[in-house]
Amino acid sequence: MNKRIALASLAFCLSASAIAGEAYVCQSKPQPITSGQSLSNKTIFVCSDSLQGTLPQLAKEGWQIVQVFQQTDENDDAPTPEIYHELIVQKP
Repeated sequence: MNKRIALASLAFCLSASAIAGEAYVCQSKPQPITSGQSLSNKTIFVCSDSLQGTLPQLAKEGWQIVQVFQQTDENDDAPTPEIYHELIVQKP
């Protein structure tokens, strides 16, 4: 009886780890706010050292786009504020 419980617990733990998902916050390259940067299918996002691409490329790799933000960054080195897009991607 204890062996069955132990095997069932082990199987549950293994199946739970097999379905664990991944998620990343990705950012486009900041541009001066005066450049009129808009989100497009050509916008490149960097999510991690090993994950980057455009929205169509990320979707083709199985990443779901969860949310998209437009952010403003006031960089002391830039003459005007910079704008970039940030998105959250996940794989179930």
